[in-house]
Amino acid sequence: MGTMKWISAALLGGMMTFGFVGCGSSSSSGDSGTLALALTDAPLAGVENVKEVNVTITSIEYSVSGDSWQDFGGFEGPQMFNLLELQSGNIAELGETNLTAGHYTQIRLHLDATEEHGNAASNPGCFITYTDSDKVTPLYIPSGSQTGIKLIGEYDVPVNGVISLTIDFDIRKSVVVPGNVDKLDDNASFKLKPTLRLIVDNEAGEINGSIDYTGDYNLTVYAYEDGTYDDNESNTSAEIMFSHAVTSADVHPDGNFKLPFLAAGAYDLVVTENNTSGFVDVYGYINNVIVNAGEMTNLGTATVEATY
Repeated sequence: MGTMKWISAALLGGMMTFGFVGCGSSSSSGDSGTLALALTDAPLAGVENVKEVNVTITSIEYSVSGDSWQDFGGFEGPQMFNLLELQSGNIAELGETNLTAGHYTQIRLHLDATEEHGNAASNPGCFITYTDSDKVTPLYIPSGSQTGIKLIGEYDVPVNGVISLTIDFDIRKSVVVPGNVDKLDDNASFKLKPTLRLIVDNEAGEINGSIDYTGDYNLTVYAYEDGTYDDNESNTSAEIMFSHAVTSADVHPDGNFKLPFLAAGAYDLVVTENNTSGFVDVYGYINNVIVNAGEMTNLGTATVEATY
């Protein structure tokens, strides 16, 4: 498996599928409230030569109803973000703005990126850089990218209150990589598929823990909604492995890991062994972990089971 098989960045234009954490009732009011936005990312496992995965957001809009789009005035674009810096619960604030209190259904991002069938820009706004070369590889979006990346999900702006949302780019799932990293050249083309989660911050919790491991590999932990994992997720012939995981986290050399921005519920954790080329094997499972909204579930030194 080539190293770049594990790169992903959630960016494809047009309508997209994503996981949404939290929704509210369909109330409305003439009074105002505040919407605050932030950006985060799940980690990129098994890649050591990638230094940056940069995306440039030019503008953000929200939908009042149907196709009615309004500018999210709290964001001043364009702004570039290295998604590799927004991991392990780190966020970038995107701004906040006052809106009429009530029920909203969509947010969309506009990106400064090269269109899939166009010529690469000399200074692309979305691109990959590497630790071992000065090469810059553009990230392409499809034709019709002017429509932006749409996140369809429900949220309520409270009267005289604040609702904080976090947009989770999962770069592991979304960059489609043609060929092997060792064969990169000036004509390399990276397509961007969307895998975004829109999270209501006060309805999310997190899992912390550590794993006592003495093997020769690096570890990654994948969080699945309880009962949704099956062995096909670790099929190395799949374009994206562990594709149904809600999020993931690398285990630090000291054994600690953190899985932030999870909706309340029960989760099964799948622990994998990886080397610099990617996935090696499933190391074990941590089953039936309960997450409560607004709380941290601390596993201490977790017991890793041999069976799921």
